[in-house]
Amino acid sequence: MSDVSLLLRRTGFGTTGAEIEAATRRGYEATVDALVHPGADPGATATPPPDLSGEPARPPARTTRTRAGRTPGSCGPGRPR
Repeated sequence: MSDVSLLLRRTGFGTTGAEIEAATRRGYEATVDALVHPGADPGATATPPPDLSGEPARPPARTTRTRAGRTPGSCGPGRPR
């Protein structure tokens, strides 16, 4: 097992044999540089940013409950407050 192969298995997500061979031909230093500076991502540059100008959605109001499932301040049946 080469150092390049180990590097790609530790840093990649399912590296193929062809990718390992290509990286081995490039060398260890060039492979590290390619991993650290991958270059432009055409999918990311082609995707428009989201429109965040509107009011954010708010979750519905919830009532507070204790661990026993009762609302705070209730002592349960038969117990005085």
